[in-house]
Amino acid sequence: MEFLIKLVVFLGIFVRISDTACSHWPSVWDGQWYDSYFHEESSNGMITFSQSDKKVTTGWTLSLFGTTLTEFTCVLSSSGVLVFRTVGTASGFGENYFALICISITEKSTNSYMYYRKGGTETSDGGRYTVLADTDTISSSTSTYCTGTASTEDFGVLVKDGSYGDVAITLPNPFLGIYNYTFTSDGSTYQCSGTSSMDGCTDQTLVKLNTSLCNNELLDADNRQFHCVAYAESGSTYYIAMMHSDASTAHRSTCVTAVISDKIVTASTDPGSCKVGQTSSSRTTHSASVLITMVPYEICCEYANTEVGLGKIFRVKISAKITFLSKK
Repeated sequence: MEFLIKLVVFLGIFVRISDTACSHWPSVWDGQWYDSYFHEESSNGMITFSQSDKKVTTGWTLSLFGTTLTEFTCVLSSSGVLVFRTVGTASGFGENYFALICISITEKSTNSYMYYRKGGTETSDGGRYTVLADTDTISSSTSTYCTGTASTEDFGVLVKDGSYGDVAITLPNPFLGIYNYTFTSDGSTYQCSGTSSMDGCTDQTLVKLNTSLCNNELLDADNRQFHCVAYAESGSTYYIAMMHSDASTAHRSTCVTAVISDKIVTASTDPGSCKVGQTSSSRTTHSASVLITMVPYEICCEYANTEVGLGKIFRVKISAKITFLSKK
């Protein structure tokens, strides 16, 4: 009987440790989700979360010493931070090794998250992970593996499959307007004339293209409309994760890097997540990347204006709804 009691106590301790090892795992992370970081994989960005054992069971891949690892278990967590360990090891230099991936997450809606990969060593393909020998002990603190700050634009978005039209947030300033636009994939041949129109004012969570003025696809939007899932700012540059409401295309999301200058928006695109170093004035190396020029007919955003008065510079926040051009 004494042995049985000790065994039950031991198992109880073990269960509690297992339950709390990744206690910050979001309760909605179960089943299939879209991950913009992996949009170029054969799964087109679809990954599978397992809520019961806190794993990514399909969709993520990591190459270690020539071995491709495809399953990851959450082993550590703190508020907004999760650390995953590869299931399985890879052999190299006479030892077996595993990898740890740290992500910091921000909930954007019930079924969408923005995340950064942190810590570890940055790889040539943009990944970040820490490699440990199979005999090493994992630290009990997430800070051991989650140091440093990622580039502002180097974020991914996670969206629950089937919720693509339900995760829109208010558009950032570059899209809060009614614009005439044109775009080019080679810098010389422009698609859609300067009178083509997009509307981000009528519904400030959705950009709609006027197909009667131009029927060419922009941002792979089959239904000619798209919305913002998440965005980040660095100085005057916006890095915006745009998604299509129907999400029926190969590229479910597109990064738009945009700058507003004299009320004119210039932007570049890249399917999936933003590329590190992506600018608004140059296409990325992706064949589907385009450059967009947007001239406002109407602006419906709040923006900051710098004025000089009484020898001091101060910032005034104003709401603007201004007509600039005669409507075509």
